[in-house]
Amino acid sequence: MMAVPQSAKYPDTIAIVYDEARSKVTCVYNDHSLYIWDLRDIRRVGKSQSFLYHSACIWGVETVPFSYQQLKQNANGDTLPSDCFMTCSSDDTIRVWDVDSCDTNEVYRKNIYSKELLKVLYIDDELNFIKDTDNPIHSTEKNSSYDGRNGVRCIKISADSRQLATGDRSGNIRIYNLSNLKLITTIEAHDSEVLCLEYTNEKIERRLLASASRDRLIHIFDCEANYRILQTLDDHSSSITSVRFIGAGKQFQMVSCGADKSIIFRHFQNNVFLRGNNCSGKNTLYDMEVDSNSKHILTACQDRNIRVYSTQNAKHTKTFKGSHSDEGSLIKVSLDLSGIYIATSCTDKTLSVYDYYSNECMARMYGHSELVTGLKFTNDCKYLISASGDGCVFIWQVPHDMIVTMQARLSQQALRSGIQPIPRTLQPTNPFTDAILNHPQPTPVPNSNAVSEFGSPPNSAFLVDDAPVTPGYRFSDVGQLPQWAKRKPSEDLQSSSPVLGSSPSQSGSNFGGLAPKPRGRWGQKGVGGQLEDPFDLRNIVES
Repeated sequence: MMAVPQSAKYPDTIAIVYDEARSKVTCVYNDHSLYIWDLRDIRRVGKSQSFLYHSACIWGVETVPFSYQQLKQNANGDTLPSDCFMTCSSDDTIRVWDVDSCDTNEVYRKNIYSKELLKVLYIDDELNFIKDTDNPIHSTEKNSSYDGRNGVRCIKISADSRQLATGDRSGNIRIYNLSNLKLITTIEAHDSEVLCLEYTNEKIERRLLASASRDRLIHIFDCEANYRILQTLDDHSSSITSVRFIGAGKQFQMVSCGADKSIIFRHFQNNVFLRGNNCSGKNTLYDMEVDSNSKHILTACQDRNIRVYSTQNAKHTKTFKGSHSDEGSLIKVSLDLSGIYIATSCTDKTLSVYDYYSNECMARMYGHSELVTGLKFTNDCKYLISASGDGCVFIWQVPHDMIVTMQARLSQQALRSGIQPIPRTLQPTNPFTDAILNHPQPTPVPNSNAVSEFGSPPNSAFLVDDAPVTPGYRFSDVGQLPQWAKRKPSEDLQSSSPVLGSSPSQSGSNFGGLAPKPRGRWGQKGVGGQLEDPFDLRNIVES
């Protein structure tokens, strides 16, 4: 069909099916790729469609750091597209994915092999682990060469989006230039797998990289001195799960948490980090996030709660439930760019979205067959990305009301900083379901019974709790909406007083009306065109 290099390697076919009506054959290979071949002319076999995916556990998801200065650089086309995201996996690859037709350039561009994939970075030149070693057809035993120490465990993009740091399961750190994906340097940093990498943000003058590992050590590297090691910290007595930098200018601190159930704050003075406040609890801490104003940190705890601590004095200020499950542990927390909503993942393979200020559960999702190891909101607030040990990446469509709320908060934050906010389109779009349903966007019609694709993720699993509607806000201003969203509740519900102040989501655009049954449709007709009485999913005991 085409000329191929002599050193080319091909995966094995593990499943095949033939479509006689269309004369096409679909093949699944052991590198988890899927090809559809056109066999109408057996002498000229051609590829009809193809899809490339990770062939092993996905360990992390990383979006491009957002900054207004970075948007100007992206306009020049010399760096990573701002709307894409990256994933790392045990198959020794890092993949750059396209979301909603993002901008491309010579390095990151669409290809004939996969429409969603912009680039694949191969860590192992020999491609020893690109194929799935667990083949149930041949045998139940895994290949002896698979020692469990291969694969990329974590990734982090620098604040200027010009460099990428990767940590593997053997303790090595690799730094890549994102303008050409060339390897800059390799550091043999740890004796065990690297669990976390963190760059200082754009507000901090010093450009540092922190790496944390299962060997209980934190290494600090100076990015401006060719990643020379600056300091090694051994304060923790167990695996370190998360590291964050907080502050601006020359006054900043580093916060770390781990399996030893402790949080340690360190201040940067005289070119080293000095230990300051610390606190410890009764639960293992699996992940940590910093709120939008850098005044609090949020921790994912073993008892499925989210605990909030002050960055000024390390005092515990707030605790709220991070999962509706009765078993398992929280392993990931992720705030959106505006700092209003927080997404969580639990070891029972479920996802949840909470309002950070009111602690209300906004949504619960399911669909992954393994633990969710990566969780990120996109910079435009339209999607939630989740990656799992099952090798799948899910793109969840965020409901339109939540998008409006987050983008309004981002505009307020930009105006307070003296920056002109970015105009964004508010009409919800879902290219993933549009490609499947293949029908045009309906024109908004008053009192229409049509159901739009309002916030519809895969399998309609995005369940939204009902909440009061603020008087004066008109759903008709949004556009085509389902019936439950057009129905305004006759009485306002009384919400509990939040700990950290009133919720921003209660002041602009809120959810209202009826939540769907599990795996059901978003809009349902009642008798005489009226909706059924609303119910609260939180009052239902799931079997």
